[in-house]
Amino acid sequence: MSPTPLSIEALAERLPAKARLIGVDLGTKTIGLALSDVERRVATPLGVVKRTRFAKDAEALSARIREFDAFALV
Repeated sequence: MSPTPLSIEALAERLPAKARLIGVDLGTKTIGLALSDVERRVATPLGVVKRTRFAKDAEALSARIREFDAFALV
């Protein structure tokens, strides 16, 4: 995963054929998550992370990335 944000076009160029994505909906109190299928045709709700401190929120997101072997956050 790239350490800097990419445009959607740049991300599309780098995506492997069968890579999952995690959609992120940042709210003030929660972070909503959705997981794509490997063909990136459908996303299903993955859950909500209750926001606390940045470090804890980042670790919760990192854990989901590892758990589902997601290629990127969008």
